[in-house]
Amino acid sequence: MIRICISGFSASGKTTIGNELAKKLNIMHITKKSMSSFKKFRAETKDAKDDNTRLAETTSTKKYADAFDKEVVRLARENNCVVTTWLGPWFVKDATLRIWLNTSFEERVRRRAVDWKISMARAKEEVGKKDRLTARNIKKLYGIDVMDHGIFDIELNTERFTTKEEVDMIALLTLEMDKGRFK
Repeated sequence: MIRICISGFSASGKTTIGNELAKKLNIMHITKKSMSSFKKFRAETKDAKDDNTRLAETTSTKKYADAFDKEVVRLARENNCVVTTWLGPWFVKDATLRIWLNTSFEERVRRRAVDWKISMARAKEEVGKKDRLTARNIKKLYGIDVMDHGIFDIELNTERFTTKEEVDMIALLTLEMDKGRFK
């Protein structure tokens, strides 16, 4: 089975790269928005905050976090997939490849401002808040320090390459690491 786990801070490119990589390899893309536990969470939280902020704030609720994490692991166990959740690399124990996306804070703010059509100041506030809340809640719930990248096979600077180049590199490395499946 192929299981590629991609992680990184907010607006580092996880979902974009994951979507394109899953298409290229014709495998499932597991991301928070594709999961039933996230859809249920979204329906239950009806305030005006964006999904990322609500998710970061409520990740401290162990019940939601456990359901979400179990669903990620179950789907990854049953499918060839690309997992683009913050904790996928830690929870998918038999991952073929674990990738951390490095992107500067300034670039992530710029991306968020463009994607959400908001000011740079607001994007800076949102990205900073999301990063702090998520890192704190992950440490609190699991004892995982998202700044410790010791489990990753590779770190990729998403500011140096196009999405297509990044996807091609990851696909090539995946094929190299899982030669038996593609003979």
